[in-house]
Amino acid sequence: MKVVTAQTRKALEEAIYKAEQDKSNLTEFERDLYGQSGRKVRHAINNVCNIKENSVYLELGIYRGSTLVSALYDSKVSTAYAVDDFTIDQKEAHPYKETGWNNARNAFSELITTHRLSKLLKPTIIESTADKVDVKKIVKKLDIIHYDLEEHHTNLESTMRHYIPILDKFTILLVSNWNSKGVRDAWTRLGHTPGLNIELITAKQSSNTGDTANWYNGFSISVMELKTTVKAETDD
Repeated sequence: MKVVTAQTRKALEEAIYKAEQDKSNLTEFERDLYGQSGRKVRHAINNVCNIKENSVYLELGIYRGSTLVSALYDSKVSTAYAVDDFTIDQKEAHPYKETGWNNARNAFSELITTHRLSKLLKPTIIESTADKVDVKKIVKKLDIIHYDLEEHHTNLESTMRHYIPILDKFTILLVSNWNSKGVRDAWTRLGHTPGLNIELITAKQSSNTGDTANWYNGFSISVMELKTTVKAETDD
């Protein structure tokens, strides 16, 4: 279903076009940070976060912070929230423990406090699984959400429904790991939520898993439109 204006569509398509050209406000330092995302994904995130003044941004899945930095560096985001329980090192069969970094929380903290990044907008960090966050802690309606969670630990459909009470009338949804059929299918099911329309603007799939020079494991941009009051997912 078409939910976006021609102006918004053009801006989002331009964000992807510039990312394909290796262009955004990121410098090589931010673009090439260690993390589980590709350089084009980071450019695209930064470009999207420069569309609307005073944007409110939510990232679900911080890991080591490379895409969060992409959203905040020289962008129009004025308020940012980021959610992670920082337990990926315990959940994964082969924990990611790089030299000198014993867990994701320490790696993120070290990154965000480096001299070069210390002047970034300070995001509100919520340590929780994404589907258990008390959304009352997020006091502004969301303009942009980046969903970057491991498919086998969570579900896009139910997780996104949890945040329905704090969606704005129109909210941009960025989805990483778009290569996954499970993620794409969950996105389709999300679109069947009564009172919520969603339109896919563009999607990129990577031919190589973990392609850091391009779209890593795939990436998509959609726009969600909140038509009526929609009930959030609960544990009932």
